[in-house]
Amino acid sequence: MKYYISQTRVFINEQGKIDGHEVVLTKPDTHKATNNMFRKMTAIGIENLHVCMHKTNDRRWGKLHREQNKRHKTRKLTVADLAPAMEELEKTYGKEKEQEQA
Repeated sequence: MKYYISQTRVFINEQGKIDGHEVVLTKPDTHKATNNMFRKMTAIGIENLHVCMHKTNDRRWGKLHREQNKRHKTRKLTVADLAPAMEELEKTYGKEKEQEQA
């Protein structure tokens, strides 16, 4: 049997209602390895952790992981998004190059 660590996050959403979700923090592993990681995570101050059992052919871990990926998906960067950073880089790099040539 395998085990994994998850964290429950509870927060107040934009409408002022209590909302929350469960986040998977580790892949399924042996009981000993999972408990060691659990101790390390609690030692550094991570709260609301749970050790969950991952039975054979259990789909809960995969379901939680897919939901988590959907929440964290962001749109792809475009050239317009990078333009201000590129201009600043060119200004900084251009000044350095001018100083080297002088």
